Amino acid sequence: MLTAWPGHDHVAAARIGAFGHSAGGFTVLVAIGGNPELARLAAFCPEHPDDWGCQRARARGSTGDSINDPQGPVWVHDERVKAAVVAAPAAGHAFTIAGLATVKAAVQLWEAEDDRIVPNRWSADNVKANLPSPPELHLVPGAGHFDFVAPCSAALAERAPEICQDPPGFDRAAFHRDFNAAVVAFFRKQLNDQ
Repeated sequence: MLTAWPGHDHVAAARIGAFGHSAGGFTVLVAIGGNPELARLAAFCPEHPDDWGCQRARARGSTGDSINDPQGPVWVHDERVKAAVVAAPAAGHAFTIAGLATVKAAVQLWEAEDDRIVPNRWSADNVKANLPSPPELHLVPGAGHFDFVAPCSAALAERAPEICQDPPGFDRAAFHRDFNAAVVAFFRKQLNDQ
């Protein structure tokens, strides 16, 4: 995007931020320097068989063998990312203090109060506790995991009701007005002096 993309002249190369929700949050944590410990992922499901992600993995027949690959993955970090917004990160329990020690980017961390997909106590709270600098933290009252996804169209709500149904009394459209403004303000503040 900074070189070959036709619009590269419109990208401020010294002012790069990243946003990620759920698995995207995990990805952004890796991009800013996080090194997850996959052994922690392998140990999690036997201890938490009712976890949403563990249930999904069992339904797909995932054995977790790739987690125990002796060569392991090569985590790719990008020091150009100076600020990151992470919303309801998946598998946050894989990040230890040592695994997040090299994170230098400013982080805004969002938690949904009623997140049943990646419960805060196992994911976002672990990330918050293990980042080298405290993140700008936002807890969204009454929100569920998928409330960080933009309000659904009627067609999407019909095709993917799980991600489109809000908890009773939660106004996703109103939340997104505030959420979007807070994310933009964070990026402007953190990237303005870069």
